[in-house]
Amino acid sequence: PKTKLAELYLDRGKKEEAKKVIDAALSGSQGDPSVLLLKGKFLLADGKIDESIGIFQKVAKEDATLPQPHYYLGLAHLAQGDEGEAKAELAKAIDIFPAFLDAHVALAQLYLKSRSYDLAVEEADKALKADPQNDRALLLKGEAYLGKRDFAKGKETFKEIISKDPENVVAYVRLGMVEAAQGEVESAKNLFEKALMLDRDAADALVQLAGVYVRAKQTDAAVKRVQEQIARAPRNPVYYNLLGHLYEMKKEPSLAEKAYLKSVDVDPNALPAYLNLGQLFANQKKYREALDEFEKVRKLKPDYLPAYMLIGIIYDQQRQTDQAKEAYEKALKINPNFGPAANNLAWIYSETGGNIDQALDLARIAKAQLPDDPGVSDTLGWIYFKKGAYLKAISLLEESVAKMPANPVVHYHL
Repeated sequence: PKTKLAELYLDRGKKEEAKKVIDAALSGSQGDPSVLLLKGKFLLADGKIDESIGIFQKVAKEDATLPQPHYYLGLAHLAQGDEGEAKAELAKAIDIFPAFLDAHVALAQLYLKSRSYDLAVEEADKALKADPQNDRALLLKGEAYLGKRDFAKGKETFKEIISKDPENVVAYVRLGMVEAAQGEVESAKNLFEKALMLDRDAADALVQLAGVYVRAKQTDAAVKRVQEQIARAPRNPVYYNLLGHLYEMKKEPSLAEKAYLKSVDVDPNALPAYLNLGQLFANQKKYREALDEFEKVRKLKPDYLPAYMLIGIIYDQQRQTDQAKEAYEKALKINPNFGPAANNLAWIYSETGGNIDQALDLARIAKAQLPDDPGVSDTLGWIYFKKGAYLKAISLLEESVAKMPANPVVHYHL
């Protein structure tokens, strides 16, 4: 009962309540593996990845018949950006329990991420054998077909998902992407609109819809549609970042700046908006003016993380590394798990002769907080390269290149 209550708290993001229940259970459990696994899951959710790995390894060593510790070890290694170890541990979990649905799904996701599309389809099929109705496995299978540019099978798979679950937002977005790739523009727009009707915060749908308008040279229409969606979902940072990007395309930098600033105000962890702001300031050469404004904000709100982050980025743009480092360090004193500052400070340490192990710790924090950000993957991959961990580096850098194919720095690192 206590473990189920702790699981419930963890699933709902109530970490403090979960910790109390887990600690109470541990005090009388005599090393019960189910309680230890819960402790490891809590530490993993709390960003204490090395500690969680230690617990999962202990459980795996004490009982070699349990698949769960290997599964969670896979997730922990993945959180550190170590895809090789993650795949190995997930494979061990499946060897112990071949019908382990979550392990098959996680492995399929990893193969998809590394663009091993045939292997992704294979693992998704194994998951579907265990549970033919599993939407996650079907989505991964469809996305793998997209990666292979097998649009016919991709379309078939996404339609199957929608027939089973008419409110599956991701399936509508992916099917829209297939239609757009095949030149079926109106059908694609309708599918993206359907996704946004089902979920007003479906950021992928709005990004894809704006892309359809832009490719048709209808940037004004894209701006109008994004503004309409912001009115419906005013707390979505991706929407403001997208709006800023569109304003830059229209050569309206002051409106772009306002949009990017709103993005980081809504979500201080919105790393893409920080980077876009930094580039915008660099393009306009308005460093001093921007610094003065953010210093005023910092004095009025000493714990406002975006102010420190933006000050750091402006100094970074001017190659004033010591001042940038100081700003990021101050941000991390306020919140040691602040991903954007951890990422940028890790980069500074790695590139200026700082402590490479400290840089690695910071990059891991950033990866745990921002697991899907390609800039973070690039930072962590480059640090692994510098430490000689080449296999770990390659998987992260390949992931970064896949998401930022036009970035020359990322290509250089790979």
